[in-house]
Amino acid sequence: MNNFSINRFGKTLRWVLANNLRTQIAWTIGSATAVFLLQLILIALRSAEYDNILYADVSGICASLLWVYILVVLSTAFSTYAKKEKRESLLMLPATNLEKFLSIVFYVTVVCTLTGILSYIIGDTLRMAVRALLFGNEWITTIPHVLNNMVSIFDKSPYFIYAKSFAIMRIICIITVPLWIHSLFILGSTLMRKYSFVITGLVMIISIWFYAKTTNLLGLNGSNNEFVVKDGVQYVVLHATQLQYIGALLTLSFAVINYRVAFRIFKGYQLITNKWTNYDILKR
Repeated sequence: MNNFSINRFGKTLRWVLANNLRTQIAWTIGSATAVFLLQLILIALRSAEYDNILYADVSGICASLLWVYILVVLSTAFSTYAKKEKRESLLMLPATNLEKFLSIVFYVTVVCTLTGILSYIIGDTLRMAVRALLFGNEWITTIPHVLNNMVSIFDKSPYFIYAKSFAIMRIICIITVPLWIHSLFILGSTLMRKYSFVITGLVMIISIWFYAKTTNLLGLNGSNNEFVVKDGVQYVVLHATQLQYIGALLTLSFAVINYRVAFRIFKGYQLITNKWTNYDILKR
């Protein structure tokens, strides 16, 4: 049973879903309630503003929190199996390590993200219903604004003109940077038994800070850019350098390394580990 099997992967994924059903329901109800209460509080605090400004601000805050929710879920991917009983059940499954690992990663990446969005929809709908019944407000949803805010980090600024080299590198970065963040939090969840989100989040922030400082010191943060004026408006023409391409490819390489290390740690899971990590270096 060394080859990957879609059939076994599907059965393992169904086991993961069944094993986490109660927890997922609790997360969904709790998250929906949190969204509902948060929106009521934010709207009450800023009720003097116009609707379009009010709901735009609320959507921006909720979009940021939804991203945090996704990262928290990723960082707790393997914490469910920290207890001996559940870990024993996982290790005894008739599936390969790769099938088990991918089932858990798929669950936290796809299923938990979708249930997080569902929780937001439920909480937003409850807020609209309560505001309509108690205060006679219109049914104004924030869902389109939240989804737009979540993907706005990938939008193109109207004051930038992308040269072909930069446009290609931008596409590469849109793929590699989220992949690296995902791999980092999966690695943190696989390695750490406690405080995975905090530790992994700090590593991510320090890594981004170090990259920004390094590119600034080496003069790679826009030295090839130029300014052009069209119809009285000044635009910045962005160009990518070879070193920036190398940085993007290194990001992809680090993502692959993170996934490989995470899988290697998962393969070495034992029923009993130390207090803080799932990988005991002293016993290797």
